[in-house]
Amino acid sequence: MKFLAAAACAVVAGSASAAALTPGNLVALRLHDGTSTVSAAAAAVFVEEYTPAGVLVQTIPAPTTGVNACTMAGNGSVHGMLHASSDGNYLLFGGYACAVGTAAPKANTINRTIARLAIATGVLDTTTHMDTTLASANDIRAVASDNGTRFWVSTADKGIVYLPTFGATSSGTQILASPNTSGNMRDLQVFGGQLYVASGSATPGTEIFKVGTGLPTTAGQAVTALTGMTASGANPYQFAFDTNSRVFVGELAINPGLQEWTESGGNWTRASTNLPPGPLASMGAAVGATEVFAGTQEGIWKTSKATPGALTSIVTAPTNMVFRGIAVVPTPGAKVSNWNNY
Repeated sequence: MKFLAAAACAVVAGSASAAALTPGNLVALRLHDGTSTVSAAAAAVFVEEYTPAGVLVQTIPAPTTGVNACTMAGNGSVHGMLHASSDGNYLLFGGYACAVGTAAPKANTINRTIARLAIATGVLDTTTHMDTTLASANDIRAVASDNGTRFWVSTADKGIVYLPTFGATSSGTQILASPNTSGNMRDLQVFGGQLYVASGSATPGTEIFKVGTGLPTTAGQAVTALTGMTASGANPYQFAFDTNSRVFVGELAINPGLQEWTESGGNWTRASTNLPPGPLASMGAAVGATEVFAGTQEGIWKTSKATPGALTSIVTAPTNMVFRGIAVVPTPGAKVSNWNNY
């Protein structure tokens, strides 16, 4: 079992610089520096790169002060989800433009920060923001993009917001037809040219939805449940497609754990569920070339992708630190139509 060992990197003008990331490695978001107990106040965010065996490669800190700060509520479990842009060039997540220690980072007076990590260079840019027009005292959940220059943002109660411009601060466009009744959007990603989202709402209640057709940018979009995944009370967190007919979901309520779903004839069925030990808060899922990874606040586990089974612990969060989203690094420029692109 491997443990975290933070390394410092410079933070300049809304970006942190490090080394290029290695395709096939695992990346996790880690909160706190271990010097104080976990609380609701704004916490420092660190991007950690590991080998698939759980050996730490590098740590990239997000800015913690100024207009380009990117912090997260220290004890919030339904944010900090992490995915690659579908062109394979960037890793993306959302946070709050306030300093570490801010008592209420999710306040509706604070901009939301879009963090974009360039895989080829290790540069973390936090100069893109969603302003307070659509903000409420609730979470920014996940960020998706096809090319790293435009973004879809999932929120706790404002549905999905489209931001068209990298490096700008804007209010964006609320794209769902009924964002507050079909709200509580969670993980969000672009896969195979289509935008998908998970929802924590009892209504409509399912694991994963398609959002509109393709990559919608205008208001009035509908969500359509993947056939077979409808289940009132579902509580999905992060999901990760392997192919167009296979997806892994971190689920906390119905058959909780790392779920494997497969599609045949247009219908999705749950093939397996694997439970990591301990609490399941912030259950993440990431798919590699030969392995599938599960992440919780307390650690990261893995299992075989070909034949998912018992989960093996590879990383444990030290005292007063927690994990959020996890992702596997794709090859820059390799379009993510499936994850066999290392």
